[in-house]
Amino acid sequence: MPPTLKLPRQVEADPRCESIVELLARNQQPLWEKGTLTVPHLTFLPSLENALKFSFGTKQLERGLEHIDVILNAEQKGQMAVREQKNAAPAYRVSRLLVIPDECTERFYRTCEATLFHHAERVLGIRVNVPYTTFAQSFLGPEAHVKVLLVSERAAVANVLFSLVSP
Repeated sequence: MPPTLKLPRQVEADPRCESIVELLARNQQPLWEKGTLTVPHLTFLPSLENALKFSFGTKQLERGLEHIDVILNAEQKGQMAVREQKNAAPAYRVSRLLVIPDECTERFYRTCEATLFHHAERVLGIRVNVPYTTFAQSFLGPEAHVKVLLVSERAAVANVLFSLVSP
């Protein structure tokens, strides 16, 4: 198991960092009943929804677990090549955020857990208390049934993390 992930530098440099760390540590639970990986279980606040809307509008949000896995695997391959070239160790710093809603199947949560384990050096998973049937409808349309979103850029990740402690 990798060391604890560090938050993005932009978050660490902000006075709200301590509040974010406390919030993320407060309600850690497995993704599913027999899961071995714990993730923060958070309230789906309007500020979080707005931050995700903004990320979607700026094309910093990916959806669909298969698509997300392809993106993360390609990024990982490139990062491994750079690390080998520089003979460097992984930074274990959050640069991506996997946002997972409620009411998904156990199989889906197991697959999310596998993705989080595979990309543990840079992806933080959070589960939000909103049914997947209504999760992203405000910005993807009323027919959208999105089961997972990936916040795919560091600045957007910081913005989403800040939204967790903003009024």
